[in-house]
Amino acid sequence: YPVPELRYYRDYIIDSFNRDKPYNQFVREQIAGDLLAKAGPKQEYAEKVIATGFIAVSRRFGTIPYQTMHEVLEDSIQTMGRTFLGLTLKCARCHDHKFDPITTEDYYGLYGIFASTQYPYAGSETSISKDNYREHFVPLNPSKKTKKEIEEYNHRVEELRSVLKYLQEESPLKGEVDKYEGQVESLKKAIELAEGKEDFDGEPLKEFLEAAKKNRDETREKYRGMVREKEQKLREIGFPGIPGDVEAAYAVVDGPDPSDAHVQKKGEPGNQGDLAPRNVPAVLRLSDTFDIPEGSSGRLQLADWLASEKNPLTARVMVNRIWQHHFGKGIVQSPSNFGVMGDAPTHPELLDWLAQKFVESGWSIKAMHRLIVNSKTYRLSSGFNEANEAIDPKNDFLWHTDRRRLDAESIRDTMLAASGLLDRSRGGPHPFPPMKDWGYTQHAPFQETYPSTHRSVYLMVPRFQRHPYLGLFDGPDPNRSTGKRPESTVPLQALFFMNNDFVHELCDGFGKRIVESRDADRDRVEFAYRTAFSRPPTQEEVELTQAYVTGYQAKLAEEGVSEGDRPIQAWGSLARVLFSSNEFLYLD
Repeated sequence: YPVPELRYYRDYIIDSFNRDKPYNQFVREQIAGDLLAKAGPKQEYAEKVIATGFIAVSRRFGTIPYQTMHEVLEDSIQTMGRTFLGLTLKCARCHDHKFDPITTEDYYGLYGIFASTQYPYAGSETSISKDNYREHFVPLNPSKKTKKEIEEYNHRVEELRSVLKYLQEESPLKGEVDKYEGQVESLKKAIELAEGKEDFDGEPLKEFLEAAKKNRDETREKYRGMVREKEQKLREIGFPGIPGDVEAAYAVVDGPDPSDAHVQKKGEPGNQGDLAPRNVPAVLRLSDTFDIPEGSSGRLQLADWLASEKNPLTARVMVNRIWQHHFGKGIVQSPSNFGVMGDAPTHPELLDWLAQKFVESGWSIKAMHRLIVNSKTYRLSSGFNEANEAIDPKNDFLWHTDRRRLDAESIRDTMLAASGLLDRSRGGPHPFPPMKDWGYTQHAPFQETYPSTHRSVYLMVPRFQRHPYLGLFDGPDPNRSTGKRPESTVPLQALFFMNNDFVHELCDGFGKRIVESRDADRDRVEFAYRTAFSRPPTQEEVELTQAYVTGYQAKLAEEGVSEGDRPIQAWGSLARVLFSSNEFLYLD
């Protein structure tokens, strides 16, 4: 099922980067925000709870939601390890890590922490009759009033469920008719609770029961109609969990019974070994003790350890990612694997220095961006030097800037900006249909993408399938943590620029903008080049472009296109040429 509430986590990430939230605080909130929220202040409660969506998205879906929890926990451990530590921790699930000093006991020490955490469940095709929708979602208002509303809601739904279960039990008419006598009053009360009114009073039910003695077939049909009616009412009301009008986050909280986990021999949940105390990997421990208060999962202690300035990996992994963002590759070129099988840093002293500066700046990501872009290294050109190429063909020593393609989101956003169609407002909720209308199944899954003119960060990304545009241009796999994207060049990308309706819409918008910006064609050419390439055109480009636009308008005239439409279509055609050019798609 879709999870509309995940937009809160999306907005949390965007707001955190915009406000330059200290990275160590950012880490702590995503691991243990629900626990930090309890300490206040109240106005930050919702934000901190939402932050734990980082863990919640590991929750797997399907019709057997509780039989794959060991895989959910594996995903949580692996994602946490790769994201913040640059370590592949899941390799130690079945045996000690073959290359890094991570033992199976280390893995299950972390496993116990996440196993002591309560994950949300968004429902599946079996939710109507078995599981819950919005089960264990976390209310954003911790007031007693909200808690009472949730309890009353669940009571109403469970009462109606019990009625429906009673009606659905196998029997022509529940056997002897007098078996109903004791159920009439409870049936009335349950329906009143569920619907908030009395639409079945005692008299019709008595008549119904009396009729059963006279006409068995007719009564059976009426009975089946009652079942169908109650099924529809249950669908309209909802499922146990959180009422639809209560704001809730797809987030985690501590489970009801936190405890250590047993080692699972060969990674099999049913083959348990010794108990593994909850802890962090021994090789990275900052002290001899890892004290977890009674009744706590240990996530807060895990968060504090991750965000400690003494942790040897957290700051280094993050500054390496920032470096990769600016240069196309990190100082460690395997950004999510700092282990033995990862790449060694090309400049280890520089990595250490940047990490130290990062911590000293108060873990400021914006300060690190500023430090890097003001450097001489960042300002190098992409010019070729044959002597340097012979010595360092991979440019590991940064003698020039590597030419690289824009990522998928940047290509789309830049086209939107150039066209004048970019909606710069904050993206809101996606237009999901009402939950009562959801009929998605394993064989007919949710597949909408919801076109938008907002920035790509606001696109609705389905978890179990690649977004058609993002997938084509090497966007991240939504099912896994993607530390470094591939960069492919395939024919479908060129065909996308030629034939995609959205691209045509953007090109028409850019064409209209060009026409309206200037009166003279030469001035229009300059506007187009400055907008698309951030530079003026050469004289040769001016002449070629003017000739192209003039010739295109002549062909449109031959095809009977009106005089008023020709300029926009011709300049829109030029926009397609500019958008699909290497200069537009690549950073030099």
